[in-house]
Amino acid sequence: MHRKFPTEFKIKNVTFERTATNKYYVSIVLEITDTKITNTSDAIIGIDLGIKDTLTLSTGDKYSLPDLSKYEKKLKRLHRQLSRKQKGSKNREKARLRLAKVYEKITNIKNDWIHKVTHKIVNENQVGKIVVEDININGMMKNSKLSKYIHMQSWGKFITILTYKAKNLGIEVIKANRFFPSSQTCSVCGYVNKEVKDLKIRKWVCPICGTEHDRDINAAKNLAKYGLTIPVGREPSEFTPVDSALAAEPEKGLRAITG
Repeated sequence: MHRKFPTEFKIKNVTFERTATNKYYVSIVLEITDTKITNTSDAIIGIDLGIKDTLTLSTGDKYSLPDLSKYEKKLKRLHRQLSRKQKGSKNREKARLRLAKVYEKITNIKNDWIHKVTHKIVNENQVGKIVVEDININGMMKNSKLSKYIHMQSWGKFITILTYKAKNLGIEVIKANRFFPSSQTCSVCGYVNKEVKDLKIRKWVCPICGTEHDRDINAAKNLAKYGLTIPVGREPSEFTPVDSALAAEPEKGLRAITG
């Protein structure tokens, strides 16, 4: 290690780690003075998390993870090979290492994509607030048909990285209440269409105002508007299902970016 840290940084903790592929990393925790950044933007964007498109913004922009199908096929093949090797043998260790390298490759691809897309979102949209879904990931993982796809999306890591990057620019990240029907609500007139609860429905027409919706863009627009409805001093987690379904008066001076 040859890098010098600024004198105002204080080293709090140093951790050495060996990965499954026998690589070594050093993690250094630094204590720095938290400088509060003032963000005067009145704009809000919403982000819908999905499986077909990993992220959909209220601006209409969509982002998807790189195609990892070839690595998934490799994993299946290497898992079969590993299961055939005798426990404790050198061949089994070689097979384990080959498998671990593929998992590491997948993790690196996802991490690289998440860092790039979160940087783009917080730096190019010039907003003061970002609203995301508070998804019950553990609950959704119990669905055997969806669990593999949900695991591959890494929504939790995305929100964590987005939050700290946004904070560095003075942007507030808000998690919408789980009861908020972002996908079912018409972002134009506010009608709640419970039939849209079926995830197979990707497009729908509002029976009240006739607006044709892309499911994910509509949800993201509703999340952006949700950011307008949070009263000062009240956390979204305190909202009840009734609160979330009702339209509230927007905070004065704020505006939702909905494309």
